[in-house]
Amino acid sequence: MEKPFEITEEFIIAVGNMTLAWAQVEIPLDIITGILFTRCDGALQYEKQIPRAFDRKATFCKKCFNNLPPVQLFKPHAVPIIQNCLDMADTRHRLIHGIVDNFTPVPDGTIILRRILYEPDRHSIEEHRITLFEIAKTTQAILECGAVLNTFSVLLAKHFRIVP
Repeated sequence: MEKPFEITEEFIIAVGNMTLAWAQVEIPLDIITGILFTRCDGALQYEKQIPRAFDRKATFCKKCFNNLPPVQLFKPHAVPIIQNCLDMADTRHRLIHGIVDNFTPVPDGTIILRRILYEPDRHSIEEHRITLFEIAKTTQAILECGAVLNTFSVLLAKHFRIVP
């Protein structure tokens, strides 16, 4: 018999783990964004201020690596890393900014997340179904991406002689 998902300690821990893992992506991307913004001639054509939202930072960085000569040598590695992070951002965003539907009966282990999609002329509700296993799997992938991004941020800082 299907019943609504109940928020459990296991779910809360899974959300907390993903939140902490995401910082491992967000902070290195902030560092990379800051380096590109302050050290690359031409970066101001893409943003007039250092971008703060994740999607804007990722888009800004991809544009810089794709187009600016001072960082062209990093393009083959940087763009796929950033794209990988962008691919995981949706799952994280749904989980962190969504609400658990604890009214709709679901198969055991299924979690329905709902969030508001803000559009210029209306709001709509998105539904996403996920399991604790999928949350854990995505969290692990986020941690791996964060480790690569962190290493890359150090390499970029060394390239621009910000760190020895």
